[in-house]
Amino acid sequence: MIHCNRAFENLTGIRASQIIGTSAQWMAFYASERPVMADFIVDGASEEDMKQYYGDKCRKSRVIEGAYEAEDFFPDLGSGGKWLFFTAAPLMDDDKKIAGAIETLQDATERRRAEEALRDSEKRYRTLLDFAPYPIVVFTLEGKVSYLNPAFTEVFGWSLGELEGRTIPYVPPGMEHETTREIKRLFENKVLLREETKRMTKDGRILDVMLRASVFSVSQTEPEGELVILRDVTQEKRIARNNEAMLRISMALPEYPELPDLLYYINSEVKSLLGTEGSLTILHDEIKEDLIILGAAYDDMDAEKRPGRSASHESACCRQVIQTGEPMIVNDTSTHRSLHDERDRKLG
Repeated sequence: MIHCNRAFENLTGIRASQIIGTSAQWMAFYASERPVMADFIVDGASEEDMKQYYGDKCRKSRVIEGAYEAEDFFPDLGSGGKWLFFTAAPLMDDDKKIAGAIETLQDATERRRAEEALRDSEKRYRTLLDFAPYPIVVFTLEGKVSYLNPAFTEVFGWSLGELEGRTIPYVPPGMEHETTREIKRLFENKVLLREETKRMTKDGRILDVMLRASVFSVSQTEPEGELVILRDVTQEKRIARNNEAMLRISMALPEYPELPDLLYYINSEVKSLLGTEGSLTILHDEIKEDLIILGAAYDDMDAEKRPGRSASHESACCRQVIQTGEPMIVNDTSTHRSLHDERDRKLG
């Protein structure tokens, strides 16, 4: 060893006079004698030779030809050990032959401890959020997912493995501009965002949600990400809409003394409530053994409030529902050629 500077003395606690002119450079870092990275450079050792001592922690330098770098923990350095990032590079003579090596050391202990503290903190908050009953997702400043809890997977269908480092495609079509505007407002004003909106699940269902969002910062200075809590209120809103429709129907009963008029009003409410193109009521005449359409309401047809039109074309589906008392959903009308021709033509 031919030179070490004051920073080396401060880092290792070894005075230059103790070590210059000796081959004991190892004593600054290890409890027993072994080569340091500069020794490998001087000896012209291969990368495989280095990996026997440093494993995968060692790699070729990207900026200095013939140099190597590594980061490792040295338990014998100082009182509690230190993390060092170190680089060893060859010193060349005029004939481009290795004449020696220079090794630089950087104390990375504080950075490593900060990273460990951050990981511990992140592990704690993930443990807490994993037990939260509502869907929670944490975004980076770039809008990429860094965490989501099991409740999010249960409600929306995506797992953390599917979305980590990516954006979530859960904003329904047509709401992109509104969502972008709200996110911009959140980061500009640093406020807690509260709103009722809609989000889409992995299988394409649209949910009504109560959304709470806030920016967060570990260092209490610049924002580091966004925390979003969602509550699925789809069922609550559906029940509320049902109750409101039932109340309107109950209050309308005195206004419609004629059954066809009343059923037309009821079907109009049902059509609006379910967001469908049409709704109709079919009554079973037990005496005549016939099915009668009353009060059909459709977007593209005139009001059918007149009584007495036979529902013979609907008999297959309707009779099954009447006989069993069980609801039926028909997705493929080719298996039930019982829908009314005029309605098929106008509604598709």
